[in-house]
Amino acid sequence: MPLQKLLDVQKVDLKIQGMEIEASAIPRQIRDWESSLQIHKLELNKLIQAIEERRKEQRQLERSLEQKQTALVKFNTQLPLIKTNREYKAILLEVDTVEKEIGDLEEQILSKMDEVEGVEVQVKQKEAELRKMQQEIEKEKDRLQQQKNALDACLKDTRSERQQMAAGVEVSLLNQYDRIRSHKGGLAIAHIRDESCGACHMALPPQLVNEVMGGRIRACPSCSRLLHWEEEEQQDGADEQ
Repeated sequence: MPLQKLLDVQKVDLKIQGMEIEASAIPRQIRDWESSLQIHKLELNKLIQAIEERRKEQRQLERSLEQKQTALVKFNTQLPLIKTNREYKAILLEVDTVEKEIGDLEEQILSKMDEVEGVEVQVKQKEAELRKMQQEIEKEKDRLQQQKNALDACLKDTRSERQQMAAGVEVSLLNQYDRIRSHKGGLAIAHIRDESCGACHMALPPQLVNEVMGGRIRACPSCSRLLHWEEEEQQDGADEQ
């Protein structure tokens, strides 16, 4: 029967479709891993930039500290030269203010150094995570590439098998099948089950069912798939989608 030959073609087409889906998922998986790796690299760069910013802030604080220390030395040098009590008190007030500013700057510098050390720890952790991720991704990429090579080889053989099988089907019927298949997710032929289409599950007119049982090629009025009848014991083992 012509439709039986098409059913055999459809089985091969569905097998090809499954392998193509599996093969197409591999590059996407690799891209997802590489994207995740890039995100980790960006996070690492941000941490490195944070260290540089904090070190820059630390250097600015250290320059301010040096200026204050220079000013303090100047004030202390002036103290023995002061002749009036009023001027002496004014200088002492300046010294007290500068000493407090020096103390604040020293605390800020220590705090900034702690911040730098904390971020450096994060950088080391992130670098270790990145190295581990890179190693794992390279292993997975090699494994997936081998898997894809095997799939490509199998696809080549199966497509050749399909071509040979399709050669035994009437051209007009094969063209009709291909048109339906392209619009129906790869499933162009549906079995009749309980007088309903096995694909869309819509009830079929009894006359249509009888015509299909009699060997005529008919399509489902609802989903336009070609209909196929099998004996009940055969239908029980059929794999519908």
